[in-house]
Amino acid sequence: RIEARTGFVELHQTICEAAGVLPSSRTIGPMQQVETFAMRLGRARGMRFPSFFGYEGGARRTDGDEDTSKLFDGAFVLKPTRLGIIENVHVCDFSRLYPSIAQTWNLSFETLYKRATEVAPGEERPPGVCVAPGSGHWFRTEPRGLLPFVFDEMLRQRAIHDDVKKALPPGSPAWNDADRLSTAYKNMTNAAFGVTGSRWSRLFQVEVAESMPLGGAHLIQRVIAEGEREGIETF
Repeated sequence: RIEARTGFVELHQTICEAAGVLPSSRTIGPMQQVETFAMRLGRARGMRFPSFFGYEGGARRTDGDEDTSKLFDGAFVLKPTRLGIIENVHVCDFSRLYPSIAQTWNLSFETLYKRATEVAPGEERPPGVCVAPGSGHWFRTEPRGLLPFVFDEMLRQRAIHDDVKKALPPGSPAWNDADRLSTAYKNMTNAAFGVTGSRWSRLFQVEVAESMPLGGAHLIQRVIAEGEREGIETF
């Protein structure tokens, strides 16, 4: 009866099909789903990934003696300054904020060029290198990194199935199939950020993981500043 109301098991089956993993209790976690999807795309691009033997076996990335598994700043959240019913309120929302940041600044573990702590004062960036806003880490702009490519493909697949849904009668078996596939890719897109920030993942790179929320905070604060310049109060 629970499955008839929620469809969780059927959705899990669909996510596993999209990711290329076996439907089991082990693959309920998003890391298995996103990692396998990314590794399949990476293999098609000629990439090789290190063997994974668990956290102590080398999944953690370090820079010399520096432990890069340290915690990093997360999302920027404003505390409310006004209470009660407020009129004439406009909500500003970023569409796919973290995927857009990764795609724009080519954030990926293999595109990392230089950490912010390694940049000398006044050092000029070479051509083909960009600075991730907020974190200050430098990333190569070419070739397209694996993580942006993963987001590209997930969003492309979701758009395909959304278009299929539009052409079908809502609630029909084919519509339900397309809806589950669209939701599957949406869920994996939302989970990809967390996977890059997990020190148990092959895709872990702390500079990538922290550049997404810090980049988001930078963009939000820029919007707030522009709004205040125009006399718009933020609360």
